[in-house]
Amino acid sequence: YPGWRFYAAGVFNDKNPWWLVMPDLARYLSRVSYMLRQGRPVADVLIYLPTDDAWGQLSLGQVDLIRVLARLVPPELVGSVLDAGFNFDVFDDQALEDRGRTEQGALIFGDLRYRAVILPPLETMPVRTLERLAEFARRGGRLIAVGRLPEHAPGFGTSAAEHARLQDILRELFHSPSAPATLVAKLGPDFIELLRSKLVPDVEFQPGSPELGFVHRETSFADIYFIANTNARAWQGEVTFRATGQSVVVCDAVTGSMEAADIARVSGGRTTLKLALEPFGSRLIIIARSRWEEASEKKTSWPASDVAGELDLSANWELELGSKKFVLPKLVSWTELEDAEGYSGVGVYRRTIELGPEWFGKQRRVYLDFGEGKATGPVPQPVGRGGGYAAPWEAPVREAAVVLVNGQRVGAVWCPPYRVEVTSALRAGRNEIEIQVGNTAMNAMAARALPDYRLLWLRYGRRFEPQDMERVRALPSGLLGPVRLYRVELR
Repeated sequence: YPGWRFYAAGVFNDKNPWWLVMPDLARYLSRVSYMLRQGRPVADVLIYLPTDDAWGQLSLGQVDLIRVLARLVPPELVGSVLDAGFNFDVFDDQALEDRGRTEQGALIFGDLRYRAVILPPLETMPVRTLERLAEFARRGGRLIAVGRLPEHAPGFGTSAAEHARLQDILRELFHSPSAPATLVAKLGPDFIELLRSKLVPDVEFQPGSPELGFVHRETSFADIYFIANTNARAWQGEVTFRATGQSVVVCDAVTGSMEAADIARVSGGRTTLKLALEPFGSRLIIIARSRWEEASEKKTSWPASDVAGELDLSANWELELGSKKFVLPKLVSWTELEDAEGYSGVGVYRRTIELGPEWFGKQRRVYLDFGEGKATGPVPQPVGRGGGYAAPWEAPVREAAVVLVNGQRVGAVWCPPYRVEVTSALRAGRNEIEIQVGNTAMNAMAARALPDYRLLWLRYGRRFEPQDMERVRALPSGLLGPVRLYRVELR
């Protein structure tokens, strides 16, 4: 047990007890993947990849061009473009030569049109590339260089005439009285404002946050935006989109629910919505060009307001952990129960509740809420920048749960917000609630001796190092509470 040894991968199989919500996770991935395949991507900005500079920094045994390019294009540049409200793509000299063309202030690759080109700090640039970008700038395109301009053309065989030609074009572009391009000394707020002054942002968040990101797709029917909060803290505010339509719909890809957006204003070809995102939350915003009757009904957005009544369900649950049964006066981690610290699997909670007629009505929604999670620190940077894989987050459900009401599966919880709408399954009088909770395989692993890899290494060599084995220990599991049932009145 558990079979194959884990190494640097997601374990999406039945050796992880939270497998019971894998259908729900797969449906989320399917919904988002389907929507983000529609139409064509929308990105306003192209960032130039200095391939010649990168080749000049390769050395014996160090020939990973992508790693060098990632160092030559400052991460702050990428962040500044995103913070300014634009998506971007990258290009190099060969792509420009093979596929790029200029037309009406845009640099075009296939059916994609880019209205701004940004040059990172450069040492060299081929004359042919600069000539093409000069043409783009003269025809109304926005060309912005950051930090420094190239000093010469690349290559040992480059002539003095080519170096001189490069400098002549740079002077015309950046230093002449009618210079069509802009040189920015450094990145920062001034760069963001400059970019916004040259182009209307595709998306603006108020208040802004570097943890908010978006993807924009355009179809003949609608503009589709995927909005994601990568922070461990909730965000609430206004989002302005560079699009308008007759219907604006918010889709929660976790549940599949759709609701009419809470529109604050529409002006100048832009639509501003009021939006709330839970920690690590995401939404699909669909701005349809025609009326979308199926999604016109207004529903209650997160966070729920107008709570009309609630029941505290944090006590008096029956719990089954395999063959063991417990009566819980209050909700605690399985690790605090007798002989359950090493249990990995599915625990089943059961209890009954009585509901009166005040809980029911056409304009009412009822939710089972498992409480809020807690941020335990900042989100780590990607691996390779001193970060890690784990989200700094303590959930009230450890780790995932399926909810049944009166024998009907009504939903699952595996991410914020930890709540399920149960309206359709409830009835007046007695109701049976069952919650199936799966933890991870960690507790069972912690109850066993750590694997001994010596024979494996003797046979095949030491091809890997076990990761974080000192962190193998029993983790909190089950429902930690509080749990409540509440109803809201739709506005």
